[in-house]
Amino acid sequence: MVYIHQAAERTGLSPKAIRYYEQLALVVPEKCPDNGYRLYSRENLSHLCFLQHARGVGFSVKEAGELLALYRSTQSHSAKVKALVADKLQILAAKRAELERLESVLSDLWASCDGDDCHRCAILERLAGEEFHHV
Repeated sequence: MVYIHQAAERTGLSPKAIRYYEQLALVVPEKCPDNGYRLYSRENLSHLCFLQHARGVGFSVKEAGELLALYRSTQSHSAKVKALVADKLQILAAKRAELERLESVLSDLWASCDGDDCHRCAILERLAGEEFHHV
């Protein structure tokens, strides 16, 4: 059993993040009978690491909590987990497509500008023009 600062050191999470996970009841430490401090078990540390890893690959706190619940469960859950990952992959693909579109637009804008000391700028003129007005 370890205190919150030791749990933070071992998991790489901040004490604030650990307290947040406690507020969401994703991790429930024991209370030290002598002083009321939180004590984290090996299982608590394992769950905190799980949450950190899930967040690190892009899952929201809510999604990471769902995955942790499935991890804790003794029921069959592989299909549910795979579906959650498939959903996340679709979201990432849509974000990637949008970022690629924005990169293309910005590259085109950049190429249209001479970048000299002239007071007129092709980028600003194009941004003010019809191609960017979606009224």
